[in-house]
Amino acid sequence: MEILKKRVFFKILSCLLMVLVFFSIIFPFKIYANPLIHPEVYFEDFEDSTYVPSEWYAAYGGSISITNERSYFGNHSLKMENRGERWHSPAINIYDLIRQNGAATYIITMYVFVTETNNEDEGNYLRTIIRGTEANSFIQLHETNYFAQVSPFEIVEENVWYRLEGSITVTEDDIASKTGQFNLMIDSIRPSVGQKIYIDGITVMRYPSPSNPLRYKLLAYDDGEVNRAEYFEPTESIIIENVGNDVYTDNYTEMSKDDMKRLLWNNDIFIIHTHGYKQGFYLGGDTYLTMTDIDGYELSNLDFALLLTCETGKDFDESHITADTPVNIVEKMVCQGAESVVGFKEITYVSDCNKLAEDLMEQTLTEGWALALAFYHITYNNYIKDMKDIKVIGGNQYLRLDANW
Repeated sequence: MEILKKRVFFKILSCLLMVLVFFSIIFPFKIYANPLIHPEVYFEDFEDSTYVPSEWYAAYGGSISITNERSYFGNHSLKMENRGERWHSPAINIYDLIRQNGAATYIITMYVFVTETNNEDEGNYLRTIIRGTEANSFIQLHETNYFAQVSPFEIVEENVWYRLEGSITVTEDDIASKTGQFNLMIDSIRPSVGQKIYIDGITVMRYPSPSNPLRYKLLAYDDGEVNRAEYFEPTESIIIENVGNDVYTDNYTEMSKDDMKRLLWNNDIFIIHTHGYKQGFYLGGDTYLTMTDIDGYELSNLDFALLLTCETGKDFDESHITADTPVNIVEKMVCQGAESVVGFKEITYVSDCNKLAEDLMEQTLTEGWALALAFYHITYNNYIKDMKDIKVIGGNQYLRLDANW
């Protein structure tokens, strides 16, 4: 994993809006214009229109369209049909996007679904690549084609969503020209009669420092009455002081299930302060993210989650995880691949949760205690409840979050 350099968002709202408006004019597709504010510089789930976004095209052959036949995020995806060769693919030129965001390491993710596969030798291999027109630090000449492999080869089966993820490291020389070709696409899967390929959830994440591995996301539900975001500032300060990471915060009033799921797999360290119950936690309105919502959803990128909510760990038993029979959201998240998830088996208090986030980061990051031991080194004199007695830890109880982890 890559580490982010220390960056803190101090811009006033009006300046931020001006920047976003400016870049939305330059780039017709969805980007976060300032990589120092958000590491995710591009995301496309094809939910904004029934028409193919103008920057996407069918490379070398085939036809593409927006469809609601199947999707990984939301209700739509991009479909390709009528492929005649292994290199026929949906494609997008991300050169301008990369040039705007600068030299860095970029993590690129794409979800792909194939309906028909070819049984010939090497017929079912799939990867993502970036095609160019000349060699640079990461694009090389392969026989007569210039390209860089992004994701490892995946041997695919029919009618299964696959997550293809890899990285490229871009230098200043790679993006010195005002124009260029960095065409992101799939490759190698042989065409087959009646074959349809769907892609969804394309994400480009920027990490300027290749020496810092963790991404932190702090969330709080804002009901206009209780300050669940009180833990943001002190917790963020501890993280930055100890490991130099960027910390991204969001005091939300309402969030969709798809957006919350995307935050879970986009971040390594995830802390949320909201309402909760045994099977899920609150997103606003009448919506909860529940065990059912993440069934089959990959969370292997998530190293640690702290659910500052009520009862998300109710009836917890490690044997449920071992047997893959989870009964609460904590167990379910671990079963879906998260390394360590902390929840609580009883009602919690807002003031306790705000204190705990800060104190737990202090004990894990500053003092270097493993997760389970950190709870026992917190002083609970000013708490309403003794949080170590009501906490549950699913997965790795001895996870280390300090700089030596």
